Amino acid sequence: MKFCEKCGKELLDEKFCPDCGNEINCITENKEIDENETQENDCNQTEAKTENAVNILLSSKKAIIAGGIVVLAVIIVIIALLNKGPNFKKIFDEYCDPIWAEVGSDKSYLHIDTNPYDEEDNGIAYYASYTAIENVNAELGLPDSLFDDMGKTTGNDGKQTEEFDDIKVSWKYHPDKGLEVTYKKK
Repeated sequence: MKFCEKCGKELLDEKFCPDCGNEINCITENKEIDENETQENDCNQTEAKTENAVNILLSSKKAIIAGGIVVLAVIIVIIALLNKGPNFKKIFDEYCDPIWAEVGSDKSYLHIDTNPYDEEDNGIAYYASYTAIENVNAELGLPDSLFDDMGKTTGNDGKQTEEFDDIKVSWKYHPDKGLEVTYKKK
């Protein structure tokens, strides 16, 4: 069956509606079917819009999570770079005494002075400081020959320096002032 779009009157195959005179451009099938189809199309469009909104929301959440992961990775890399090298604060706490050793507030160096008050002691007033130097060298993975070189240094040798992977070690000896060793991060 065919109906007029304007008044809904049943049509045959005319160009004009016999009831209202409307020119028939598009003849539609059963009006009830059209309304159901319209409702169904409206429902389909609503479902599609809802699905698109959900997809956009999920994509946004994924982007936020991915961005968060990237930011976290960057922070971890920065922290790792800032903490590169030995932990002088930990080494200081384990092997040193604040009387004869100090660690930089930024933890970039450790300094050990076997005679901090320049006493006339022939280098034995703070014997624990010598043991600490040996222990610090071992903790840092430095060769035994370094401690040997430190022990053979004389006052005439001046300041000595050795560089390793991520550490620079400097030392000097004076008969009245003892041995002073500084470990620095590169």
